[in-house]
Amino acid sequence: MKRLISELINGKDGRVTGLVAMGLIGAVALGCTCNKWASDLADTNSSNSTTVSNTTKPADEIPTVSRPDASKGELPSDPQSQMLARETILDFNDAIQSGDFSTFHGNVSKPFQRQASAEKMEDAFKAFIEAKPDFSDVKTMTATFSPSPSIQRQSGVRHLQIKGYYETSPRRMNFDLKYIPEGKEWKLISIEVNTRD
Repeated sequence: MKRLISELINGKDGRVTGLVAMGLIGAVALGCTCNKWASDLADTNSSNSTTVSNTTKPADEIPTVSRPDASKGELPSDPQSQMLARETILDFNDAIQSGDFSTFHGNVSKPFQRQASAEKMEDAFKAFIEAKPDFSDVKTMTATFSPSPSIQRQSGVRHLQIKGYYETSPRRMNFDLKYIPEGKEWKLISIEVNTRD
């Protein structure tokens, strides 16, 4: 088992490559309606601030939760899943706003880093960078998971899948995030984000 995990993490096993490729291809193939997002935002609010739904909480009401221990292979609790999704989307948002994916790249899993450089990520999410939708409101929002987070197996690789959406405005932000364990941490292996209804 240790050998298999080592091969997966060190890139000597091709199963993880499929997850990475699927995530990037999905992001490009599904695309985003970022230009629609940007024009809707311009039409509804010239000050570029967005309205958030009733699923928001003041920053001081967001509970502090312990980090899930990925080494046990157990499903994170709902608050832990909320934390993982929020951190990932906020990291992604920082990359969009800056146009620089190097920090985001440094936070993803080792196989993802080997398969997609920061420059490749920038290219894959070029439409987001150009439109600059601001997802920073998710900092105080609760994601709706649909379906519930689960441990899945794809191409022989166990991963955590967190799929759902945030009721951002003017358009809902949908996400499909997949994580693999690296030590005690759940690390991102695949990301798909779009603003389609």
